[in-house]
Amino acid sequence: SLSQSKDYHHYSMSGTYYYIFNTKEYPFTNVHIRRAFCYAIHREDIVKNLLQGNQTPATGLIPPSMCDITPHFQDADIVLAQKEFAIGLKELGISKDKFPAIKLSYNTNSGHHKIAQAVQEQWSQVLGVNVYLENMEWKVFLDTIRTHTFQVARMGGIASFNDPITFLSAYQHETSSLNQCQWSDPEFSRLIELSENEKDKNKRMSYLLDAEKIFIDQMPIAPIYFYSGSYMQKPYLKKVNISDLSDIDFKYSYLESK
Repeated sequence: SLSQSKDYHHYSMSGTYYYIFNTKEYPFTNVHIRRAFCYAIHREDIVKNLLQGNQTPATGLIPPSMCDITPHFQDADIVLAQKEFAIGLKELGISKDKFPAIKLSYNTNSGHHKIAQAVQEQWSQVLGVNVYLENMEWKVFLDTIRTHTFQVARMGGIASFNDPITFLSAYQHETSSLNQCQWSDPEFSRLIELSENEKDKNKRMSYLLDAEKIFIDQMPIAPIYFYSGSYMQKPYLKKVNISDLSDIDFKYSYLESK
């Protein structure tokens, strides 16, 4: 295969693949239920055994290519997932056998389908819930997201420029068209606003990372993996630079004599 070729290379991209929870839709109005579903996902298994494209398991929203980050939670934390699920059930006032079936929506794509099947099985095994897969064409899927007529849906984003604000700003206001989760938090919004007016680079980054901590703690999304890219390059083509945004720079490139 091409991936076994000496000309094959891969690189980390500033992009994240994740599932979004509709935080206005029962039962994902409850933060413990959202956490349970997030912690129950086995990202390492999905990345290594399913995707096999050098992706990195994601335990946060901001890609590591943007800044130094530490994992926000342990991947496939079954014990914590079941603990959070029990707390959520208690707060909702229902028993496990009364928990409703969940619908996981995604647009037509073999990759999305495989991931959804894997997550469906993981949620069933860890939490004992019934999950139905809803596969739809792109235009229908976009309308479903826009009208918030979903429970859980696949989503992904690649940065337009290499800064965490490109991922976080969408959730600053609940009414934003980009905030498909319909989630909001006053402290999160305050930190984003502070970052917008902060000139000190380190302070600004601190505000953004603190905002992400709140975001992941409240879990309006379940991050799954960080994107990677791949390309073929002959060994005699030197000094080609490919950025985390997939920009290719040939400014200093040259061909080495064979």
